[in-house]
Amino acid sequence: MIIVHNGGLPWVALTLPLTFAFYGLLKKIIVAQPMTSILLETLLISPLAAGYLYYLSINEGTVYQSCDMGTLLLLAGAGAVTATPMLLFTACARKLPLNIVGFLQYISPSISLMIGVLIYGEPFIGTTATAFGCIWAGLALFIWSQIRR
Repeated sequence: MIIVHNGGLPWVALTLPLTFAFYGLLKKIIVAQPMTSILLETLLISPLAAGYLYYLSINEGTVYQSCDMGTLLLLAGAGAVTATPMLLFTACARKLPLNIVGFLQYISPSISLMIGVLIYGEPFIGTTATAFGCIWAGLALFIWSQIRR
């Protein structure tokens, strides 16, 4: 329904869960402490991020060049706010079965949808409601199968 309504495949909506599932699988099979794992990820992605920041500073400018100290401190603090859940996810991903880790990934988008609809007044049209209902019906079946075990 959403494909027909939007006029094409929702590539972001398909790519994001697939890549995060792959990320969760890697976190589960790589034998490393959470802090070491995050450090390795950061070291791998840092050259790309540094190159992109350099490109922006030459062509368009970055927020780092034009903002005040308070904003810079907030940006730096955002790193800690981002790293903390990642460390916790890494620590828990190895201890939980992969199907439970996958199930938990539905909580955040559901909360985001509710915030968008209830707080920001985003439209909750029929196709969105249908897709949301199908997703949660599948999750209800999953929960029921887990309880039956």
